[in-house]
Order: sequence, then C-alpha cells, then structure tokens
Amino acid sequence: MAAVRQVVFARRQGTVENPMSAKDVLRDAFPFVIISLTSFVLLSASDLWILTAFLPTKEEVAPYLAATKLVTFIAMPLLIANLLLPPIIAEMYARGQMGRLERTVRSFSTLAGVPSLLLLLSFMLLGGPLLVLFSGEDLYQSGWAVLVILSLGKLVAVWSGSCGAVLQFTGHQTSMLRVSLLTGLLFVVGALLVGYLLPRGYIPEGVATMTALTAVVQNVRMVLVARRKTGMWTHVMFSLSPFRKVLSR
Repeated sequence: MAAVRQVVFARRQGTVENPMSAKDVLRDAFPFVIISLTSFVLLSASDLWILTAFLPTKEEVAPYLAATKLVTFIAMPLLIANLLLPPIIAEMYARGQMGRLERTVRSFSTLAGVPSLLLLLSFMLLGGPLLVLFSGEDLYQSGWAVLVILSLGKLVAVWSGSCGAVLQFTGHQTSMLRVSLLTGLLFVVGALLVGYLLPRGYIPEGVATMTALTAVVQNVRMVLVARRKTGMWTHVMFSLSPFRKVLSR
C-alpha cells in the first residue's frame, strides 16, 4: 500500500497519528527524487547540452534556446493542474471513488488542453515574429521550426493529462520511474545520433524532433500504464457531458 493512501486512511479514521516509519517514507520518496532528476537532466537540460556540443556558437544555439522558453507557456496549464490535483487524487483513490476521480482528472486535462492548443496554433502562425518580440533580435526568427516541433510534443504531453500525478499519488511511482528512465535513455541515444548524422544546419530541428518524440512516447506510455494500474484514463475528454457533471458538483 502506498504511503499516501495510508496517510489518508489514518487521518480519516483518526486512529493513527503517524502510520509510516522513516523507512516507509524513504522507500516512497526515492522514486520521486529519481523521477525529478531524470526529468531535469535527461529531458530539460540534456537537449541544450547535446546541442552546444555540436553547435558551439551562440548564433546557432540561441534560436533553439529562445524557442524552449516560449514552449513553457504551452505546458503551463498542465503545471497548474498538477499543483491542484495531488491531494484530490490521493483522497479519492483512498476512498475508492475511481469513476469520480477519472472524471475529475480528465476535466482538468480538458481545461489545460484548450489553451495549450490555442497557443500551438498561434506559434504555428506567428512563431517567428513572437520569437523576435520576446528575444529582441532578428536572428531568433530562425527558431520557428524548432518552436513548432517542440510545441507539438508539449501539446501531446498536456493532452495526456496528469498521468504522472496519477501514478505518483496512487502508489505506482516506481512504474513511472521505469518509463522516465527508458524514455530518457531513448532521447539521449537519438539526439546523439542526430548530431552525428545530420548536416550542421539541421541539427537544431533534429534535436527538437527527438525531444518531441520522447515527450510523445513517454506520455502515451504513462497514460497506458495509468490505465493498466488504476483502471483510469487521464487524457482530454472530447465529450462535454462528464465535464458538466464535475462542474455541477
């Protein structure tokens, strides 16, 4: 039984003040630490490290860096949802309210997915001028293709919903850790191959493609694992009827 679930049960019953030992806390916390490190090192920083290894000049790397900064706006709605959902997931899962929990998670996914889609469309239409506007230099306009590619990967991540939060706060963080490590390794190998095989002028787009593909594979896999482990889907809803039920409550 996951530590989060134990805490919810104990507090609700009022029988045990601290049901977990230090060993239990460390055992459950360790995957969280590794997941965070993997996400940062392999998927948030390694693309720039690899890119600068093959393209040492500022003029070649700067458009990619500017694009990564704009892409964070697409993921912002999901980040907000992931700040709100953990206690909701833990409590509903502990109560066994799986149907209600699935509707809640998918409603948050839909709320996050709509503005992310609008941002992607704006980047596709006005990505070049937006890069110049936010960065202040014309050379950044060449990062338009990178911006669109990275945005597509982020959109898939947002539309996959809070699959990672569901796995972490229902006691399946080890499953998420395995997915993160495997996809992170896939990205590093693929990005290095891109750097060695592609002509120099296409390396930024190649690394961006590997980053987007890794995000797609990772999040689709986590959606399927969450479904297998908990019986719930986490992706966006294409029907508004369940969404209305959640709002009415």
